[in-house]
Amino acid sequence: MLTDRDVAEITKLINRYHYYVDRPGFPNLGEIFTDTAILDVSDYNGVVRSGMAELVEYFKKPVTVLSHTCSNILVDEDADGTIRCHSKVVGILPEGKVGAAIHRDELIKTSSGWRIAKRVVIRPETFNAGNFPV
Repeated sequence: MLTDRDVAEITKLINRYHYYVDRPGFPNLGEIFTDTAILDVSDYNGVVRSGMAELVEYFKKPVTVLSHTCSNILVDEDADGTIRCHSKVVGILPEGKVGAAIHRDELIKTSSGWRIAKRVVIRPETFNAGNFPV
């Protein structure tokens, strides 16, 4: 059963991700993702990464977003006990441009706290077309 404390801890985890991801090399990756996590950004560039080693390599690339900001965090528990979090992200891009995304996460509680087991990054237009339910 998901508690208010769990929701607060998950919200803190999601916010922490957005601070860490803006730093070169994404330090503290293990504080955010499980060792077997899946990162699916295929809606943007066809890339799906799996496992900590692939995530480390993926986040070594230069940061193209100057600043990530997260809002509208929704944390829910499915009937089967799966914990999901949806959030909206706005990114400040070079030359004053702005980008947006939806993060759809599956989380698990480890002995070290909540971690993202799977993150799917979705274009707002894909989400708004109803292809990814909340």
